[in-house]
Amino acid sequence: MKKTNRFLAASLFAFSLFSGLAQSANAAYPERPIQLIVPFAPGGVTDILGRAFAAKLGEALGQSVVVENRAGAGSLIGAAYVARSSPDGYTLLLSSASNFGFGAPSVSYDPIKDFTHISALAEVPSVVEVPAASGVKSIKDLIAEANAQRGKFFYGTGGIGTSVDVAAALFNKQAGTQIERVAYRGSGPALIDLVANRVQVMFDNLPSSINLIKSGQLRAIAVTTAQRQASLPDVPTVAESGLPDYRFAAWFGLSGPANLPPDVTQRLLDALKKIAAAPDLVQTLKDQGASVTVSAKAGDFAAFVQHDFDSTKGLIPVPAQ
Repeated sequence: MKKTNRFLAASLFAFSLFSGLAQSANAAYPERPIQLIVPFAPGGVTDILGRAFAAKLGEALGQSVVVENRAGAGSLIGAAYVARSSPDGYTLLLSSASNFGFGAPSVSYDPIKDFTHISALAEVPSVVEVPAASGVKSIKDLIAEANAQRGKFFYGTGGIGTSVDVAAALFNKQAGTQIERVAYRGSGPALIDLVANRVQVMFDNLPSSINLIKSGQLRAIAVTTAQRQASLPDVPTVAESGLPDYRFAAWFGLSGPANLPPDVTQRLLDALKKIAAAPDLVQTLKDQGASVTVSAKAGDFAAFVQHDFDSTKGLIPVPAQ
């Protein structure tokens, strides 16, 4: 009987010690800097949003969140890197529909099963823009010019299947045009060529283009959302410019590898909810034409990603390998 009691006491002590250590380890997260993978080159909207959220998230967690740009294949290289990473919460992805929606018809990972989708972050409108020297000044002009120069009129995109690519593909479908794709490693390099008139139009995310528009290097001829944008009040929507059914906005979120511990996921979500209303973050995004959309509870973003993947699958044709 005494031996049994001693065994039970020892077992209870060991269980308590293990539980205490586990709770202590979980409570300590994060104990070292977190790597946030931005799967595009510096200068584009994903990079801008990634750095804005990384700074505030680091403050909320009491640990550095370091942005690393891993560009290529329209964001798929960076996403694949995160999918292969250890599910410990120290390697995260600035995710978007480019990774998990219309941009993922043929990739090395499963957009749903290989990730833990933590939270939505932001929604971003797109803008139809041309070089300042272009004679295109409206959607009507764009359609006429594209039809007059079939096979010789090009749009720049940050990669096949990116939101910029999809916005253009949707325009081609509804306008009956055939504007040709030129894919880059991110919106930043594509914008350089647009300013230089090496491509004729972009359907870029507003945050990465707004300074070029306001400085006069680019001309905005329409926005892709249902309503005009406060940052560009004189620029009409595509819908009011002759394509009444055209609507498009890009989304961004925070994801990690599959099997991320629930307590780590919740810790990150709680931190994001804490910073969601931070006046400086909200104003930074507002100045860029974006809005904060942090998820209310765990599981919301995963459900959203699944719906977006199902509803947009097959929209973008992918070149033969």
